[in-house]
Amino acid sequence: MTPKSRPSTLLHAPTCATPRPWLPQCTTPADFKEYPSSYVFIIDMPENANTDAISANHPNCLGAAITKEQDTALTFAAAAKRTRFVKKLLKLMTVEELELKTNNCTALYFAAQTEIVTIAEELVKRHKDLPSIFPENCIQLLPLYAAIRTGNRDMVSYLYSVTPVKDLAYMDRFELFNAAISNDLFGFRGRFCNKAMMKASAHQLVYRLWKVVVDGDNFSSTLVDGHHIELLVEAAKVGNVEFLLILIRSCHDLIRLRDQKHGTLFHIAIKHRQERVFNLIYEIGVAKVNLATYHAEGANNMLHLAGQLPSSDRLNIVSGAALQMQRELLWFQEIEKIVRKSFVNERNENGETPKDIFVNTHEELRKNGEKWMRNTANSCMLMAALIVTVVFPAAFTIPLATIKKQAFLYF
Repeated sequence: MTPKSRPSTLLHAPTCATPRPWLPQCTTPADFKEYPSSYVFIIDMPENANTDAISANHPNCLGAAITKEQDTALTFAAAAKRTRFVKKLLKLMTVEELELKTNNCTALYFAAQTEIVTIAEELVKRHKDLPSIFPENCIQLLPLYAAIRTGNRDMVSYLYSVTPVKDLAYMDRFELFNAAISNDLFGFRGRFCNKAMMKASAHQLVYRLWKVVVDGDNFSSTLVDGHHIELLVEAAKVGNVEFLLILIRSCHDLIRLRDQKHGTLFHIAIKHRQERVFNLIYEIGVAKVNLATYHAEGANNMLHLAGQLPSSDRLNIVSGAALQMQRELLWFQEIEKIVRKSFVNERNENGETPKDIFVNTHEELRKNGEKWMRNTANSCMLMAALIVTVVFPAAFTIPLATIKKQAFLYF
């Protein structure tokens, strides 16, 4: 059986065989008095709350659904980062109660979205299969996936160590790796750890995930499919050079990989204004000549893509429309240096040259830039006037306190 067709062997959370106790939502003081639910204890009680007394007085509360979404005391405790309270609850709860879900998510899923690794460790220690419990065909609810989306490297590293990733279906593994790229795992920085150590650890984690995606070391460009291309495209879009280096080192031919829609990695980098990815061109020597001859969808060459207006998040890297316009012009001129001379006036399928695209897509930005310059100039003139009328006269004020207890301005 090939990796693509291999089904997932991970557990999927079962539905409860018996009805769960239902405690109505507490919306009034009377409700709180009649239903001393676990929600009240989680929110209002301190870390050293007496869970034994709670369990004795309300034996059903630990597994009870306390909201319409089927939240439990453990769910709230995990999400609220109440470590000591979670530990006490785990001593009183059964394995079946640990598998109870809120909106198809176990307590570990909510813990995975926090930075409290200890809570996740305690949950897994009590039930080792919790990292593997998620709804079928919904990898987004896997605790590891939730941690990756949150961007907490420590939580990701721990959950990766306890989650049998290799047993996931091919598409689930692909989604995990794609999420890691989209959330820029390398960009995460811890406050109390050595920066170099954290980067090396993240590098190893991503490398292991990539090996899982490609199913081992026997990988070549001939095995690349649409899913692998999507990974490369996503990495280039967000400027994840470290990810790209890992992928390229595993297969050097990936750097020349292209498809009809996106072109090469560098076409993507140019379109999305990712300077760090673009700079790789200068590190691969003569190959850049060939890469610059490729076209993306619509017969657009690299300069056509440089002429397109980028997304607002890339444009807003610098503030002020005039400075943004300047940055766009510099980018266009830089790309113009590496393409063939014939490409400068080449027309795409719509009959547009790169300069046509630049002028048309940047028209509004140009107008905003002119307006921004006028406003800035007016502000500067106003500030200059204030300086002349306030600061300079003050410098020439001569106090004559010994004469009339007042000051005069001399011009």
